[in-house]
Amino acid sequence: MFQTPLSFKRFALVAAGVLTLGLGAHIYAQTDRQDDHNALRTIKAAYEDALNNGNFAALTPYLASDLSATMATGEKVASPAEFRAYFAKMKTLMKIGNGGAYSVKVEPFATDFTGAGSAVSFGTTTESLQLPGGQAREYHSYWIVTARKEGAQWKLAGGRMVVDPHNHTFTADEIKQISGLAQAAGKQPAAQKKGGR
Repeated sequence: MFQTPLSFKRFALVAAGVLTLGLGAHIYAQTDRQDDHNALRTIKAAYEDALNNGNFAALTPYLASDLSATMATGEKVASPAEFRAYFAKMKTLMKIGNGGAYSVKVEPFATDFTGAGSAVSFGTTTESLQLPGGQAREYHSYWIVTARKEGAQWKLAGGRMVVDPHNHTFTADEIKQISGLAQAAGKQPAAQKKGGR
């Protein structure tokens, strides 16, 4: 589940570099994009609703058909269906709904509109787990996503998420257990079924 410190450092350096270049260039004025900012906030709310309440139907219209993202476990998803299947699988592994509970809060840091219909956003998430035994756990992730406008609709096109390996409340044994489960699950694509697709 957790990336290595080296992976985390690489992610932070790349994100900082892209953000610096984007903010420095400002090819398109940012101050007159309030409608676009509001549209991206709508996607954020739909993402939280999907993960917190299982309402993926509300999020699906905001996912590009060719969505390509690398999740916190290192697994890649290449469609809205694989995106949904990934989270369903992780909830099963974490025993959410079987005595456990999960919630996520997304905190955007910055958005840079790199074109009339394209944007890059950066931020963090705070994710909370209620384990089946009643213990509460919390961890934090850093993310970078790209979005593009298809007609009048903004959609998520790609992204990368990395768990902060130094900012969590898991025990060492829990990290080993979760990492083992995630690695085992990662051997099979999120949407793949026995016998192929």
